[in-house]
Amino acid sequence: MPVDHSAPKLKIDSVSYVSDRSGEVKIGIARNSNFTASMIHYWPTLNGQVLGGMLTGDVMEFFIPAGVFQLGAACYGGWSDNWKITELELNVKSKERHFFELSPTLSDADACLGIEEISEEEYKVKLESSRKISLGTVSQR
Repeated sequence: MPVDHSAPKLKIDSVSYVSDRSGEVKIGIARNSNFTASMIHYWPTLNGQVLGGMLTGDVMEFFIPAGVFQLGAACYGGWSDNWKITELELNVKSKERHFFELSPTLSDADACLGIEEISEEEYKVKLESSRKISLGTVSQR
């Protein structure tokens, strides 16, 4: 199914404390590869700032300092034509590694995606069959 290029896009923020090269805590985000919602971008966020735009099957990795953050993702659409954001609190310590999967949700009218923490092993399996996108970019297909 082709990507819906008419859907609104978000502006990507420059987040000074997020790095794609090194840092205290590694974060990996994988977008699932199912057909549902595959033609719209998901927009990972950290403390409300947009880090990039992901399509189905994409992964993004970055590093952050230790601390407390709101990790989330935004999407446009679902049950209504507006922006929705799903967030979770992330309390991380130095040298930790956290991995998450973004997937569509059909059961919540106030959200169009869910965020689930997954094991590093699950993430590595997804990484093998996914397309890695750089921090600060929007996936293009």
